Amino acid sequence: MKKLVALFCISFAMVWSSCNQFKVPDYKRMENFQFDAFSLKQVQFKTDLVMFNPNKIGIELLNTETDIYINDVLLGHSTQNKSIRVNKKSEFSIPLTVNVATHQITFSFLKSMWASMRKGKVKLSVKGSCRLKKAGIPFSFPINYADQIDLKVPDLF
Repeated sequence: MKKLVALFCISFAMVWSSCNQFKVPDYKRMENFQFDAFSLKQVQFKTDLVMFNPNKIGIELLNTETDIYINDVLLGHSTQNKSIRVNKKSEFSIPLTVNVATHQITFSFLKSMWASMRKGKVKLSVKGSCRLKKAGIPFSFPINYADQIDLKVPDLF
């Protein structure tokens, strides 16, 4: 019985120490930004948030809840509930899909977007939270990233 208690205490200490050394994944870049679907009722776009796992063991991404901003204007909300296995010391992507009702898009927002796209750069911000699991223990960390992404439109005039 004493051996079982000792084994449990050692196992608990190892898991506890590895959890205390947990490092939050690092933001790397946003890529694959694309408008996916247009209709009179909604616009859908997708992008990938690329992160790096600096930990010495793999983690599991459980879900994300994020708000997406373009040029500091809230565009929509994205939820990702698909579990993603992340290897140690490697990059991984969080797929984000946003559906925006067209009645939420104002003329001033479109005008600002058009001017930004003609310059070739748009500020895309992602804010929210992410849940992951390491050594069977769930953790949450905040997501607050912004980047200038290339988004060009053809010259119509």
